[in-house]
Amino acid sequence: MTDEQAKVEKLPNDEVRPQAARPTGCIDDVFHILDGKVSPQKPLTIDEMNDIAAAGWAGTAGDA
Repeated sequence: MTDEQAKVEKLPNDEVRPQAARPTGCIDDVFHILDGKVSPQKPLTIDEMNDIAAAGWAGTAGDA
């Protein structure tokens, strides 16, 4: 079992339809990474990249 988010849609005939929730955001957010407009203060180490990736998979990315 995974820790994915789900949503439920209630249909007019009192039927419910579960669906996986889609992530929020915009594809344009990704392009700033690729176009060079956003750059970190210093290059990330492999350990820092691994920590960021692990936090993303754990669903804790962006938590303070």
